[in-house]
Amino acid sequence: MGKKRGRGKGQEWKPVQANDLFLEGTNCDGLIGIEELSDYNIESFKKPKFKKQSEDGADRKRSLVETSAEEVVLPDNESAPKKKKKASKNNSGTKNGWGVTNIVEEETDLDMSAWDNLFVPEPVLTRLKELGFTEPTRIQLMTLPPATAGRKDILGAAETGSGKTLAFGIPIISRILDYRDKFEHFVGIINEDNEAEDSVSDEEEEVVEDDGKIGCVKVETTKTITNADRKMGKLHALILEPTRELAIQVKNHLVAVSKYCNIKIATVVGGMAQEKQERELKKCPEIVVATPGRLWELIKEGNPFLQQVDRLTCLVIDEADRMMERGHFQELGDLIERLELSKCARQTLVFSATLTLVHEPPKRLSVNKKKKKGPKQPLRVTPGQKLNQFISMLGLKNPKVIDLTAKEGTAESLTEAYIPCRLEEKDALLYIFLKNHPGRTLVFLNSISSVRRLANVFTLLKCSPVALHAQMIQKQRLKSLEKFSSNPTGLLLATDVAARGLDIVGVQHVIHYHVPRTSENYVHRSGRTARAHKEGLTVLFVEPQEMSGFNRMCQNLGKHNDLPEFPVDRNMLDEVKKRVELAKELEQLDHSHRRSYSDEGWLKKAAKELDLHFDEHDRLPLRAPVDPSAERALKLKKKSLEALLRAPLNSKGFSGKYPTSTGALVVPFTSGSSGEALNMVKSKSPGMKSLGQELGIKKKRRPRFNKKKKVKEGI
Repeated sequence: MGKKRGRGKGQEWKPVQANDLFLEGTNCDGLIGIEELSDYNIESFKKPKFKKQSEDGADRKRSLVETSAEEVVLPDNESAPKKKKKASKNNSGTKNGWGVTNIVEEETDLDMSAWDNLFVPEPVLTRLKELGFTEPTRIQLMTLPPATAGRKDILGAAETGSGKTLAFGIPIISRILDYRDKFEHFVGIINEDNEAEDSVSDEEEEVVEDDGKIGCVKVETTKTITNADRKMGKLHALILEPTRELAIQVKNHLVAVSKYCNIKIATVVGGMAQEKQERELKKCPEIVVATPGRLWELIKEGNPFLQQVDRLTCLVIDEADRMMERGHFQELGDLIERLELSKCARQTLVFSATLTLVHEPPKRLSVNKKKKKGPKQPLRVTPGQKLNQFISMLGLKNPKVIDLTAKEGTAESLTEAYIPCRLEEKDALLYIFLKNHPGRTLVFLNSISSVRRLANVFTLLKCSPVALHAQMIQKQRLKSLEKFSSNPTGLLLATDVAARGLDIVGVQHVIHYHVPRTSENYVHRSGRTARAHKEGLTVLFVEPQEMSGFNRMCQNLGKHNDLPEFPVDRNMLDEVKKRVELAKELEQLDHSHRRSYSDEGWLKKAAKELDLHFDEHDRLPLRAPVDPSAERALKLKKKSLEALLRAPLNSKGFSGKYPTSTGALVVPFTSGSSGEALNMVKSKSPGMKSLGQELGIKKKRRPRFNKKKKVKEGI
């Protein structure tokens, strides 16, 4: 009789009679008998995975798993355990790794009907509603239909702060979502074919099993497409930016808009760890925002993911007039040549605020043109010719041209003014402006040395400036922007590296310490304020040597009416000059003191890196011997400057004992409100004297061209 062992139901063992020949030659010491399992079933079982936890929690979880799912009985004193939902990185639920689910819509009464006919994907529209973008801007209204539905190449020009990032970001997201839908449909067809093949093979196995042949086992297999199989690793879009800060900003904006789309976006910029960026590229992001230098470097090194650049779906060139400028971004030219050789169909989107801005060429070009023989060509390039250059360089096919720039180039809500002054008075006038009109102020300068000098001077004046220029490491640059954006009365001293594209919320004043070298730079500098239909003020400090460049800039921008002068209280200038001049002296002394020890500091640093001993015999002679009296004078000047800064800043003629000694009541200085500077320009005080009249500076008249001369020169 067979005996049932305790190994589960349906398992029966029977004794096996073994012949002597079967056991011959084997070591059978201790063998009692041989049994055969005659009745059994083969089933697949997947061991459940349990997280490490306490013994009580583990036992409870195992008991719940073993209990039937239909009914779970718990003790009266215990309640069902509550499951905590894990927050994903993008805070969005996904279905099969692609789709969008579990979108939590806020109960708001915002009307989003303005986006109805713009072909915006539903998850993006939900996110726009959460962010409060109820209406598209003009550039978005004109760009989205042809770019999203028509998939045309776009040449877009609009004023600064008009929403160009979403104008090219939404079409990219829409194409990625459409591609995913087509891929899932294709995978569904393949799954149906596989299921049909599996059913045929299963029938054949059942027939063989019915024949009663021993050793035939029925094996059930089901083929499913996992998330790893669906991970395509395709590079859909490449967005090129001129600066690192702008690339990081665009990436952050796209991440915010695509919150419910499960789209991976990576940045590839210089000044940051290349290894970290390579790890991000291994995650196969659908969108890459990059600067041309680091991107081309990784492509030449053979990065496997970036080799898909030949099969791009979308290419975006932001700030195209700067990117395509001759002598800049040679890597971009190499990249475009490679894309043209690939001959793959792609959509190209080109945007800039000064895409169609043209101006008179330099005088040196017109002089050289006269010496050359042959047919004379017109020197000034028209907006149409400039656009045709972009079309030919990028290989665009029948692009949609959208030009929404104003005639003057700047935003309509921007208030412009200038202050004529001498070179040595610029620091004092800037200090007066900052004290009279507190607010978030961005000051542009033409050189890095000027930024460093002015940062040291205004640090001594207790204005808490923040510097930003190209020679700073990337972490310092990002930290400076963060400090400036978090301070409502912050002061940022920057070169043109911060002129293009940066969207810093709440910038009220833009000061041009130096007149910009080109009209495009003036438009982009001034565009850091008066963004998204908000008001802003831009002021130029113009010295006599810069007046010719100022007039040329006004002519190129079509500002035929002279800009208004910003009113300045000159009575405060003498009092402010004392503070500023003392701060300048301190800055020069401190600078020379640092330079005298720079060689010794370099030698100590090199010795420390080489693990060498540095003693007194190895000291280098200082550039200038340190005078103890100079150090004492430096300390005394610092104390006197601190005393001046503690004293109230009053206008000339003010007396605390006799406030009406001049025949009128003179009040002490008080800082104005943040919006007072705008009102002063709009309604200039009639009693305020023009600073240009007091200094005797007259604006040069613009040259009038002779019509006959124009015909001869072919202008």
